[in-house]
Amino acid sequence: MESVEHILEALRGWQVVSPAAGTDTPPAPAHPLLALLFAAPQSSEALADASGWPLPKVLAALTELELDGRIASEAGRWLAIR
Repeated sequence: MESVEHILEALRGWQVVSPAAGTDTPPAPAHPLLALLFAAPQSSEALADASGWPLPKVLAALTELELDGRIASEAGRWLAIR
């Protein structure tokens, strides 16, 4: 049977290291629609105009982003979730 010290010693490598102070800036959005949505909430049609993508492509991308939990729709406008 192991002692508490043995268990704690084995668990030390699993500690979560907190990020350094001052690195709270979010990473740059990897998806072009996310960059537009971080600027301001927009409708699907406005995103199609701003991105230059056809509306069906925008709607497909919005669906994927929503399923990933990266965006949400409120009152007909899409917004990025930080």
